[in-house]
Amino acid sequence: MDSALVELTRAAAEGKLQAQRMRELPGNVKEFAKQNVAADQTIFIVIRGDVSPHLTAFIKAHGGTDISEFAPFRTITARVPVAAINDIASRADVQTIGPREQATTNRYELSPKELKAYRERLESLKNLSPGAATNVGSVTWQGVTAHKANLAHAAGKTGTGVRVCVLSDGVNTLAARQATGDLPATVTVLPGQAGSGDEGTAMLEIVYDMAPGASLYFATGFGGSEASMATNIVALGAAPTVATSSSMTSRISERARSRTGRSLRR
Repeated sequence: MDSALVELTRAAAEGKLQAQRMRELPGNVKEFAKQNVAADQTIFIVIRGDVSPHLTAFIKAHGGTDISEFAPFRTITARVPVAAINDIASRADVQTIGPREQATTNRYELSPKELKAYRERLESLKNLSPGAATNVGSVTWQGVTAHKANLAHAAGKTGTGVRVCVLSDGVNTLAARQATGDLPATVTVLPGQAGSGDEGTAMLEIVYDMAPGASLYFATGFGGSEASMATNIVALGAAPTVATSSSMTSRISERARSRTGRSLRR
């Protein structure tokens, strides 16, 4: 069992996860509990072992919810009561138990000067006559000209017939960006894998600017486990001819790619 979970279960057994006793916990345990334990004393965990109906039924019987099975990767994720972790860990078919496996995005933050220029550019678009703009959407990424993709577009090479896949955090404003024309009317998101956040939306916009004829696909890479991300890589890779991912930083991205045997073009 992950050392953080060992300390957490010990604290739970001593009744120290109750709000009035949290102050008794060591700083690291208190912080871990605040970040991972819900108000109902449950926690999202990643279980590695032999995935079977028996194990899944055992997790459910011990209060487990939101259970996802990733049999090819010998992984189950679930939200379980903290008090049930030791019972699950004691099973012979369970190899390891750990907390949510975090991922982060290496998002580029605009400098004040860049942000000012971007806002001025948006403001200038309001004064254009209908049909006067030749951009894809409200704003075209500067990389289009930097990479000379505009020349390819002029030659009729727009990515038509190619499917491009994006993995990132989420696509919260997908519909809004489609409404402004920054994304096409059709973007295929794997069922239940829209995620949360908007770097995925931004990446799709960049792809659309670079290859406006391509078909776009998305799935989140933030499912809480490397098995979840690996599963989405496989699912996206089943159809597309080209794949791309965000500059996600985590042990998930590298290990997930090694497990699937797939390489993502960044």
